[in-house]
Amino acid sequence: MSHSWLDKDFIEKALGKEIVNFEVKPFDAINCTSSVFAVQVQLKTNAKEHLFVKKLIDTQDGQQSVKETSMFERETHMYRVVLPKMSALLEKAIPGCEPIAPRHVYSNAEVLVLEDLSASNFRIMDVKKGLDLHQSLLVMKTLAKFHSASIILHEEDPQCFKIYDHHLFIEPAMKQSVGQFYTSMTRMLADDMVNWPDIGERYSKKIREISGKMIELAAEAVRRREDRLNVLGHNDLWVNNILFRSPDGVRFIDFQMSHYASPGNDIQSFMYSSLKPEVRRNHRGDLLKEYHKTFNDTLTALGYEGRMLTFEEFQEQVKKSAPYALLMCIVFVPLMFVQPDAEISLFETKIDQTIGKLNNVKAREMLMEMLHELEEQGASVFDF
Repeated sequence: MSHSWLDKDFIEKALGKEIVNFEVKPFDAINCTSSVFAVQVQLKTNAKEHLFVKKLIDTQDGQQSVKETSMFERETHMYRVVLPKMSALLEKAIPGCEPIAPRHVYSNAEVLVLEDLSASNFRIMDVKKGLDLHQSLLVMKTLAKFHSASIILHEEDPQCFKIYDHHLFIEPAMKQSVGQFYTSMTRMLADDMVNWPDIGERYSKKIREISGKMIELAAEAVRRREDRLNVLGHNDLWVNNILFRSPDGVRFIDFQMSHYASPGNDIQSFMYSSLKPEVRRNHRGDLLKEYHKTFNDTLTALGYEGRMLTFEEFQEQVKKSAPYALLMCIVFVPLMFVQPDAEISLFETKIDQTIGKLNNVKAREMLMEMLHELEEQGASVFDF
């Protein structure tokens, strides 16, 4: 992984400070669209800086696809403009409020530089284990603050949100490349499910039927509807995009899918991608109550004068986002059980055929449990 561009001149430009030396290491993380690096810098003042550097992937075909979407522009705009404004609102209303995300250091059309929170003991949890109740409650509280601050900022500066008005899934480059990825993943799952005991064949047939239109179905499920409460959503909130530090530290990362729509999209996709099954099964109501309370309390602290949703109204809105969670489960549950060294790219049309196979019995049971739960919320794969 070449990083000759990541030199002394670039780092000094990014920091706006003179440096003595630096060390670059490839970051140990799966990233579908970028190369990522950890950079430790010694300043001329003898102070140290720890940086997380993200650059659009170097493979020409992939980079072309990413550049044709608004993914990188969305993310850099979030870190550079939106998140600092939201943090200022929260800090003023709730002194001492923890930041939502890492601090932005520098960005251009191809590179994003952030503070490296791993140097402050923030870590990504194991997606195969899932989050426990304490961790899940922390995420729901942070998500509620993020969403509520976006409502106030949208009232004050609506132009700030223009780039988030449409979802990435409707952009031609995304529909073509990521649509192919979704189709491939879904067909591989359908091929595998046909051999599952009892109910696999029934689901396999239906999932194969919808495989060719997964990106269109997802775009429809996640789109903004004016008859619902809308917020700026993360829209890719799962274990790998959340950092934790014991006991109570939480930060969100990877805002390249952000979109202004229902908060239910984030809540449902988080619950069905990141929680231990027993937490989702036994504490769903507790998590929703924690979000709702924090959301309303934060809006009140921020001086919101509009009508707030009752808990019952909020529950109904979350329920309406169940179809999106269902579609994401079909595509991404197999990815949760991929080997760490597997090569995955949203912009790659040829995918390792083993990725779509859920050879782990526990994984199969988890997916079927999720599909049944979502059916109870009115989102059945057989409705598409």
